[in-house]
Amino acid sequence: MSSVFMMDLRVFGWAATDQTMRQMTRRFAPWLWGALCVLFVTGALMVIGEPVRELLSLSFWLKMFLIVVGAATAAGFQVTLGRNDGDWEQSSANRRTTKCLAMATFLVWCGIVILGRLIAYDHVWGRWSLAPIT
Repeated sequence: MSSVFMMDLRVFGWAATDQTMRQMTRRFAPWLWGALCVLFVTGALMVIGEPVRELLSLSFWLKMFLIVVGAATAAGFQVTLGRNDGDWEQSSANRRTTKCLAMATFLVWCGIVILGRLIAYDHVWGRWSLAPIT
């Protein structure tokens, strides 16, 4: 999440304005993808440890959906930036769109953190979560 936060601060012009977006991406993207790998491994271990709690939880499935959205957005951003490295800094329309996307991406990752915590307290969704068959 901190890698996404740093990239978003750069998009908004609040940090690392002396670096291009390409430099920021080269610096923080490996951390983002490494963290996603750790998230995947530890998440798989948690599902193996308590499959009923995880797999029947609405919070879990919402979190999985948001992880896919966040990873796809990050990958799309990197691909787009790779194709239009110089153009991004020049175009105000791209900056406006990218700022909206950066805010949305940050909110997605905040949602992932919140939903991860809500898995343990899944009763907040009431009957939307499935009940284990006994």
